[in-house]
Amino acid sequence: MHDLPRTILHLDLHPANVLRTERGAVVIDWRNAAEGPGDLDTAMSALILGQVAIVSIAHPLGAEAGRLLDHFLAVAPGDPLRMLHGAVARSRQCRTLSAGEIGMLDAAAERVRRS
Repeated sequence: MHDLPRTILHLDLHPANVLRTERGAVVIDWRNAAEGPGDLDTAMSALILGQVAIVSIAHPLGAEAGRLLDHFLAVAPGDPLRMLHGAVARSRQCRTLSAGEIGMLDAAAERVRRS
């Protein structure tokens, strides 16, 4: 098995964790950061958007999340679908998700696959 390139991953990158400043965008909330394949980070972001798109996570972007997810996957680098299973597994361990949100992870992943 060939080794995948590894990099620093945010693992919780979504619109609420990006602030606009006078100097440009700044990514905040690096508590989940780890080293790993870049596609995992992209898959995690897609899964989060998928959760909002299917309304398993209430968010002001809810109505637009599906379109944002579709656009994100159209322009995202790499192959996030390759790591989607890993993103779901990682999310199942997330202490901040409710049991209901965890129960909807498979549906959110399916929404990502349909993009």
